Amino acid sequence: MVVFVREEQEKYEKEMLDPRNDFVFKMLFGQDRNMNLLLDLLNAILPFEVEKVTFVNPYLEKESVTDKSSVMDIRIEKSDGEQVNLEIQMQYHTAFPERMLMYWTRMHASQDDAGKELVKLKKSIQIVITNFSYLPTEEFHSTFHIIEKEQFFAYTDQLEMHVLEMPKMNKKLNEDISQLEKWLLFLKGNKKIKEELAMQEPTFQNAYDELDRISQSKEMRARALSRDMWLKDQAQYRYDAEQRGLAIGIEQGIEQGIEQGIEQGIEQGIEQGIEQGIEQGIEQGIEQGIVKQQKALVKRLFTKGTSAEEIAELLEVPLETVEAYLAPETH
Repeated sequence: MVVFVREEQEKYEKEMLDPRNDFVFKMLFGQDRNMNLLLDLLNAILPFEVEKVTFVNPYLEKESVTDKSSVMDIRIEKSDGEQVNLEIQMQYHTAFPERMLMYWTRMHASQDDAGKELVKLKKSIQIVITNFSYLPTEEFHSTFHIIEKEQFFAYTDQLEMHVLEMPKMNKKLNEDISQLEKWLLFLKGNKKIKEELAMQEPTFQNAYDELDRISQSKEMRARALSRDMWLKDQAQYRYDAEQRGLAIGIEQGIEQGIEQGIEQGIEQGIEQGIEQGIEQGIEQGIEQGIVKQQKALVKRLFTKGTSAEEIAELLEVPLETVEAYLAPETH
């Protein structure tokens, strides 16, 4: 464990911090000193211009990065009162869509804390940038509203949710790309790509310089490392829990399968037994019916003077069978 920590520490001391780390992301976009970077990113994402915002949950110097309750998203309020929540996510989990919806509902409901009239509630906009793909689309930017599924009209304009899946943005820097695509390249690209963007545009030069400044701080590097390791631990805990659940599920499935197999085997055996019994009964009934008819015919021929030998030859049956049919019945 000590070796691993030392290796991770050395890596962080050599490299520029990764802005996809949610702590670094909040440091880069969640401070008043970097308001110009935040506004540029928001205007690249949203379909309307954002001129001024206020931080609702600004970065705190003593904010814990390994506390479960720590908030690494960036909550802001536009000048018109609309709420925006911006966050970045590195890892997917099965409840991620529900988590996104829960965050939006909490943000929207928080406007009612002061007893505000419902008609005065403002739009709440949730924005998440993911380092994974999970939506059934090839587009990297998806926008969601509450709409009627057949006629496609909006129920309300109070919800707007943006999902940006970075792996789906495959354009290169030398292509004709939008400002949003440049930002995604800056976030996920290596240091060389960041430097090229910085040389092309003052905004990205500012972003590069700020990221470099954050990276030079030993305290910030240590906190980024702690956050990164904490997130990896959480992912490992989820994986271990899933594996334990899978193992238990397999074991229970085998036991249940054996029980069901035995039960089905018994039921199937009974069904087959009944079916075979019916078939055998029919066969035996037919056979007994034939014997009865044959026996009656033998007796009738014999009473008319036909000898046993002649009857056997006529019916093509053994003489012993004819004699048995003619023998007196004992009760």
